[in-house]
Amino acid sequence: MLGHEFWRRICPLSFISQIPRVWRWERKRTRVNPRTGKVRKELVKVAKNSWLARNHLSLQFALFFLGLCNRILFVNSDRLV
Repeated sequence: MLGHEFWRRICPLSFISQIPRVWRWERKRTRVNPRTGKVRKELVKVAKNSWLARNHLSLQFALFFLGLCNRILFVNSDRLV
């Protein structure tokens, strides 16, 4: 009853991350089937051999670390924030 799916539906971060999909702001590429000539649109994905695909975990950890340090050093020390 209060499992993963329930939390995914009420989580504010999950809601905000789904806004581009709902409003169709996703980046799409047009593909044409050479045999049939049928046109379809598909989402643009990260290539498997790209820098981002190889280093995504390091990048996520670095951004997390920078955000955490920013919060501890600057945000927590300011009264108004």
